[in-house]
Amino acid sequence: MKKRVWAILFVLFFIMYLLNVMEPLSSDDYFAFFVWPEGLPINGELPDNVQRVSSITDILKSAKTYYLTWGGRVPGGLPVGMFIALMGKEYFNPVNAFMMVMLIMEIYWLSHEGKITFSFKSSYLIWIAFSLWAFNICFNDTCLWVSGSCNYL
Repeated sequence: MKKRVWAILFVLFFIMYLLNVMEPLSSDDYFAFFVWPEGLPINGELPDNVQRVSSITDILKSAKTYYLTWGGRVPGGLPVGMFIALMGKEYFNPVNAFMMVMLIMEIYWLSHEGKITFSFKSSYLIWIAFSLWAFNICFNDTCLWVSGSCNYL
């Protein structure tokens, strides 16, 4: 039984990993990968001379401009989203897939009155994963999109 449960968790990780790999950068992701120019509105066109994020200083400078333009989403996006911009999306994909598996496990534990055990019922894990996909109106935005996952997942 345990092998089956761990196989299900691995398959869920692998599916999420593949979905993450196939998900292109979009919207705010482009802004995270470049130092946000002052005065640029949300989803405005990046100028030709925009600088790519290449250091922690660039991340902090971009975060300040982003905060002054957009506001409250910075705390969620700054630590992960802009760090991913510096490191590359290939580092994000396995981490995000792992976080999704951890979310499934956490929901399982919460549904069992907070009892943390690794003795999972495989059918429960499958239903939790299915529910996260089927009943999340914006699954792509909350679970795959770099900026969205950093803010919402």
